[in-house]
Amino acid sequence: MDLGTGTSVRMTASAAGLKPRWSHLSPDGKEVYFIEDRNHVRAVNVETLAERDICRIASCFRPHQLSVSPDNRFLITGVFLEDKDEDDFLVGQGFLIHSALVVIATDSGRTRNFLEGNTPRTHAQYCPTDASLLFYCYGGPWWRVQRLWMIHADGTGNRPIFKQTNFEGLGHEFWSDSGKTIYATCSGGRQPQGLWAMNVDGGNERCVLAGACVGHGTANGEEDRFVIDELYNDCKTGLWTSRKGSPTPELLCQTGADWSGKPQEAHSHPRFLPDGRRVAFTSAMSGSSEVYLVEL
Repeated sequence: MDLGTGTSVRMTASAAGLKPRWSHLSPDGKEVYFIEDRNHVRAVNVETLAERDICRIASCFRPHQLSVSPDNRFLITGVFLEDKDEDDFLVGQGFLIHSALVVIATDSGRTRNFLEGNTPRTHAQYCPTDASLLFYCYGGPWWRVQRLWMIHADGTGNRPIFKQTNFEGLGHEFWSDSGKTIYATCSGGRQPQGLWAMNVDGGNERCVLAGACVGHGTANGEEDRFVIDELYNDCKTGLWTSRKGSPTPELLCQTGADWSGKPQEAHSHPRFLPDGRRVAFTSAMSGSSEVYLVEL
């Protein structure tokens, strides 16, 4: 979409189960990587709209979001290797889910299972400035798993970060643009609950926006303004913002659409634009999911 004119261009002809959250822009902005038909990894050129096949992920019953390394050499995604629902993890008999983090070469399409086991691994994200570092999540109930883990791309140094206490929920994690900070929503343990940050070495944990429970957050490039789309489990009122040094939230704008319990495409997912002055988000306030911009 051209932000100046609002004109949108359909980039692919795919109708084979393509979901927005299974796509990722390349670091140079020239291609969009995406998954269609559950396991088919492809790319489309932003300017020419030429498409290319990369690979099919073997035995993939469900992929998750894609992340691309900052050197544009590899993609990573968490996949379920059996036909189970993430909500079934830790529930009843047969609660294990065979899964893996799959690393994919962007040029050759060669794949390898990076981490494989009987627990759901999701939300793998390369550090935006260091191709040798990434974090990933254990899926399932936020309040019953140690969710966030850090690992080196060579498989060494696997360790938990944002270590949770019993019944503390944590999720919707993301990197800062600089790759020096990790953010996540925390509730039920450390206080005040809300959007928290820590340095990449695990130090200097701090709350940057108080009150959020399960919200999706974003930080500008300078990391002095923060936005989240929920406060105290109110997923309808709007977007909330805070400033560095003061975690007290202020209402940024109203969205008027409750995204709780709805598909991810209806969640607000705010993101700062590169200029750091505007935030893009989605909302179904008109009845269908649309893209909006708000200025700080």
